[in-house]
Amino acid sequence: MAVSKNKVAFFNAKIRPFADFRQAEAILIDGGKIVSIGQTNQVLANCDNNVQKIDLKGRTVLPGFYDSHIHLMETSKVMDETWLGNVNSIEEMIEIGRKEAQTLQRQSEWILGRGWDQEKFPGKAYPSRYDLDKISSDRPILYQRCCGIVGVLNTKALEIAKIDRNFSIKGGIVDKDADGNPTGIVRREALDGWVKKLLPKITSQRAQFLLKRITQICAAAGMTSAQSDDLIMVLNDVDFLDDAYSKLAATGELSLRIGQQYLLRNMDMLSPFVAQGRKTGDGGELFYTGPLKIIVDGSLGSRTAALIESYSDAPDTKGLFVHSDEELLEMMTLAHMSDIQMAIHSIGDAASAKVLDIIESLQKKHVNPWNHRIVHCQIGNQEIYKRMARLGVNADVQAPFVASEWRWVKDRVGEKREAVSYAWKSLLNAGVELGGSSDSPVEPFAPLWGIQVAVTRTNADGLPANGWLPNEILSVDRALRMYTLGSATVCGESKSKGTLENGKYGDMVILKEDPFLVKPNEIASIPVDLTVMGGRITFVGDSSIGI
Repeated sequence: MAVSKNKVAFFNAKIRPFADFRQAEAILIDGGKIVSIGQTNQVLANCDNNVQKIDLKGRTVLPGFYDSHIHLMETSKVMDETWLGNVNSIEEMIEIGRKEAQTLQRQSEWILGRGWDQEKFPGKAYPSRYDLDKISSDRPILYQRCCGIVGVLNTKALEIAKIDRNFSIKGGIVDKDADGNPTGIVRREALDGWVKKLLPKITSQRAQFLLKRITQICAAAGMTSAQSDDLIMVLNDVDFLDDAYSKLAATGELSLRIGQQYLLRNMDMLSPFVAQGRKTGDGGELFYTGPLKIIVDGSLGSRTAALIESYSDAPDTKGLFVHSDEELLEMMTLAHMSDIQMAIHSIGDAASAKVLDIIESLQKKHVNPWNHRIVHCQIGNQEIYKRMARLGVNADVQAPFVASEWRWVKDRVGEKREAVSYAWKSLLNAGVELGGSSDSPVEPFAPLWGIQVAVTRTNADGLPANGWLPNEILSVDRALRMYTLGSATVCGESKSKGTLENGKYGDMVILKEDPFLVKPNEIASIPVDLTVMGGRITFVGDSSIGI
């Protein structure tokens, strides 16, 4: 079913066009875009007999939620693999691994899993090759940590990958034991740039199935747009990825508008992409070229985020940089001078400082029409935030990280650095626009959960009491903005998305309750009754709304 080009009016609603306290009652969508919004009698006066009229019976209407940084295909693929997010020990990992190797993954060559976190394990011990060998010694196994930046391999997988005591790769780490032998733990480029290349390639039919499924599920969460980083899932085949998305867009089988964040890992991949004349924004209403994704460092949980000062709980390391200074400069220069937006993975303060140095130098040479973005921006300080604002550099942040990581951030960086990190309110106050995102499958793709965490700074159990770093708590309207107009602005699409105004896409989420009126810790529990993308209904959660 293609995006509706017919007229449809929604009335008798509490519409919040800007996700704040301003209200309207009715909205008319024609040709996929909003042509009238206001009081019910005013809007319905513009409706003839050809307009479908839908009574929303007092429900709350917001602009459709926009996840500005997600991994759609990987999230869908993980649904068919072993989920390890709930295991609390290596023994549990082995137990569930054995069971699902014989059930869920009995027909696959590789045994794959995602979600483990050593912070939950006794002694915070990492799993090893020998632990996974207890699951299988004749099938290769890759279990990725929750961050997706660290993985553990069994002995069979290490043999296939030819990872031995002499193996090394730029921008990556292979952990070794006291005798110099690989433990099975691989980090950053040793995982993404090497091991993942060995995984079986997804077929075109499988890729389309994964994308169709996940966009439908995201629509059920109230999402109407996303920017997704999927290239690694198809072994860096740009044409293959474009074809899968384009076919679904052509048949109307995408339930989201999707901009692709192309993770082109080096100049050999980036140069031909640019030579084709590809620009950010190229494409159609449902699938289009987003920014160039550049990975600068790793993750805080794995101690691979690049820090200015050493890790408090590992004084011998400051993390890692994926690229040499020369390669990073070369890639960023080509993208900037070619008028391509950059979405730059930077978690540590040293990484962000280096990125800002390069952007500032490039802005003196050429005016790029796009505002570049830092993805994650977790460990920082006021100087970095003010500098981002001055340079027009925005941020894709993941509020749910707060709920998952607050317990151990102080261990990693100490109290002083902790106090100015994950600082969403400070970033906003400095003048940095924030896009709300999940980084799924790292965190759940649930915008209402992200909004709740942003206004409580607690996990699902309400911890810590009064919120972690409560001075960074956001008001409901500011949190809602992150997942609507904030994401649209960060992605350079605020002229067509993010608010409900005449001329913009008719993209909306209809909620059973008003986020402004429920308790902060109840926001994530608000049911999504309807999701609308350009007048097309992509999800129905409450059949009592007459469609």
